[in-house]
Amino acid sequence: MAVVHLLVDKSISPWKVRDLPIIGLKAGTTGHIEFERCRVARAHLFHADEAGYTQNLVVRGWARILLGAWAIGIMRAAIEDATRYVRERHAFGKPIAAHPMIQDMVARMHVDLETSRLLTYKAAWLMDQGVRCDLEQATAKLHACEVVKRVTNDAIQILGGRGLTTEEGYRTERLHRDARFLAVAEGTSQIMRLIIGRRLLGFSAL
Repeated sequence: MAVVHLLVDKSISPWKVRDLPIIGLKAGTTGHIEFERCRVARAHLFHADEAGYTQNLVVRGWARILLGAWAIGIMRAAIEDATRYVRERHAFGKPIAAHPMIQDMVARMHVDLETSRLLTYKAAWLMDQGVRCDLEQATAKLHACEVVKRVTNDAIQILGGRGLTTEEGYRTERLHRDARFLAVAEGTSQIMRLIIGRRLLGFSAL
């Protein structure tokens, strides 16, 4: 497989870009880049001809770990919003934090956060050691980027109407939209499952 990493200087090698509006990530931009008859000088190649595929695997590995860490940050923020709210909101003469169903939801959110954190830290540690860890990368990315959707959804459920708006100082609505991106980027959850299955069983499903 031929993979190359190039520096494309727009003043020398013209290309076009247009923004793609998406449901979350409003603090940044996502764009569609078009390269049409775009010639790039060989001096702008970042590596030897045969090294591109290997470097691409390393970059993708770190990107998947980054998305796991991103999911952890979103979960932590959602839990902060939810726990602050349940301490302040009273129903039936006591804070709703004292109700069993709320405690069950918050406990599950905490477990999702901590398991994601440990899986992601393990994958990052293995990457730092230079050890092959595509199994651990895929496991961390799959778990964190799936459970973050549940955590933000539960946070909205706990906050009720306040979870659907950003007008009252809660971030949960935005966090829920941002979380949906993570299970798609740098390999969907379905692709992560194929990587995990291949590494565990020794057979490729593709």
